[in-house]
Amino acid sequence: MATPSALAEVEAAAMAYVRSHSSMADFVVERPIVAGDYARVRAAPARPGEPPMWVFLLRQGVNWQGLTLGDFFTPGTYELCGIPTALWVTSQATPLGGR
Repeated sequence: MATPSALAEVEAAAMAYVRSHSSMADFVVERPIVAGDYARVRAAPARPGEPPMWVFLLRQGVNWQGLTLGDFFTPGTYELCGIPTALWVTSQATPLGGR
């Protein structure tokens, strides 16, 4: 299990990645999950009715770098990015923190 400080680093990196790679201006990041050198975070928009996005990151050395973000991913996308199956979002109905 990741430490609270490691989770805070993942959240900060996810926020920076969303800000620089999307038009979502007002959002919160929620419940980061770490599996090895990969992480998944949910970016939830503040405006009701807007869909959340999933953000995937890779640890490179001591820093977390964004890999991709979006609201839907195919198994091929996960495999291309090397994202472990433990982090795959298998359904949009998946509860936060679940697989």
